[in-house]
Amino acid sequence: MLKKGSKAYSILKHKCPYCHEGDFFIGKSPYRFKTAGQVHDKCSNCRGKFQLEPGFYYGAMYVAYGLGVGVFVASFIAIYTLFPETETLTYIYWLIGIMVVFGPVFYRLSRIIWANIFMTYGKPVLEKKDQHP
Repeated sequence: MLKKGSKAYSILKHKCPYCHEGDFFIGKSPYRFKTAGQVHDKCSNCRGKFQLEPGFYYGAMYVAYGLGVGVFVASFIAIYTLFPETETLTYIYWLIGIMVVFGPVFYRLSRIIWANIFMTYGKPVLEKKDQHP
């Protein structure tokens, strides 16, 4: 499942969707807010562009929403199953805490997932000046 050439490898390792070698994000940690979701302009290895068009990553908001809803529902079910006698306000505190803690992770994951939907392994999109005649 985590072999080079698979989308899962690129997503979980945060590597270039084209060559799976170069880093996708500028910073390593999702909790370093200065560089949390910043993406390199192009891959340091294959020179493939990560910004295919202006506003390309706006669509990643839909992915982040899906991730958030999935974790919210799973967390609610887990809390309800493990602690059935818990008060409603305690559920709310736990769920807000979980969403705040995992928010930066969703942000990064949504961007790399969105990129992997549109970028194909082995077929980098190059800038005009990087293309060979």
